[in-house]
Amino acid sequence: MHSKTVVELVQATDHASKIGTNYSSPFTVTNGVRQSGALSPYLFAIYLDELSMQPGSPRVGCTVGNMVLNHLMFDDDICVFSPSICGLQCLLNICGDYAAEREITFDCNKTNGVLFCPKKYKEPAPSIVFLHGARVQFCDQVNYLGV
Repeated sequence: MHSKTVVELVQATDHASKIGTNYSSPFTVTNGVRQSGALSPYLFAIYLDELSMQPGSPRVGCTVGNMVLNHLMFDDDICVFSPSICGLQCLLNICGDYAAEREITFDCNKTNGVLFCPKKYKEPAPSIVFLHGARVQFCDQVNYLGV
């Protein structure tokens, strides 16, 4: 299924908010997937599937056997990784461009980087990479999917 078909499935649907026993006037949702909707994770995965299949995607990432692995995706979480800062920036540029073309917003306040390095480098210099113009903050650890 193409992502434009998915967008058509969720566009032009009328919704109302409920506060207590009162409902708001109906309003049309034209962008995004429903929070907590049973199909939302699947629709989002289909929509982002094109990101995984980007034509001409660089062979930047971690080599596992004869395969290059540079991201994991689950629900609305994406984990991007590269053995180099330049490679990471390249991948983040692809994500940022994809998002801009499809009106997807990455929450840069929830975006973190973690630098893994050999023990001989006690305190590596902080890296500077950007996602859609916002600096990615690096930290010592991060929870991914609650793990």
